[in-house]
Amino acid sequence: MVNNEIGVFQNFKYISYICKKKSIIIHIDSSQCIGKFKLDFSKFKLDLISISSHKNYGPKGVGVLYIRRKSNIYLNILIHGGNNDSFLRSGTLPNHQIIGFCESVFLSYKNTYFNNFKLKNIKYIFFLELLKIDFINLNGDIKYCIPNIFNVSIDYIEGESLIISIKNLSLSTGSACSSNILEASYVLKSLSKKINIINSSIRITIGNYLKITEIYNILFLLNTNIKKLRIFSLI
Repeated sequence: MVNNEIGVFQNFKYISYICKKKSIIIHIDSSQCIGKFKLDFSKFKLDLISISSHKNYGPKGVGVLYIRRKSNIYLNILIHGGNNDSFLRSGTLPNHQIIGFCESVFLSYKNTYFNNFKLKNIKYIFFLELLKIDFINLNGDIKYCIPNIFNVSIDYIEGESLIISIKNLSLSTGSACSSNILEASYVLKSLSKKINIINSSIRITIGNYLKITEIYNILFLLNTNIKKLRIFSLI
């Protein structure tokens, strides 16, 4: 539903429409969307929707798979043994994780408007201030994007070098799913064929608990280290 590297919304309504015309089952990973806007599954003719708890400040190791009744989909058993979850898997249910997940969903949906308003403002300020640093480009789209993720390319340095140089700030060059893959991101490759832009990209994710005052400390660290690395690249 949302690309996890650049934060851009996929046109899942149109994709769903095409799939339905061709009688194709469609599954959407909506993990990045949870807590960012209220999902009304009844409005979308999606067959399967998956959500992960940890994307919403809930416990790790638990999630939800929504199966649309009218789709008449019957899944194969993955873990054999007991009769849990309508014979889909065996094993004792992790009640503490399920309750934690439910509570995180309740809190996020209760505060969706406030959190989104705060994140959009922080992201807007952050991005405008970041653009004051020379030779920085946005990968993706600032409008059709969730409020907590954006990806930028910083010319004349490598993203990995910047991450290593800043010890007290957590950044990434891509998603955690591909953290062990050294090959350049296929998402960024589809946006640009220039290898220097791809290698100089970093993904910035803003958390719900980030304070506006902390933005300027982050910008100072980024600006200082970018200047240092650019000097080294010219030597």
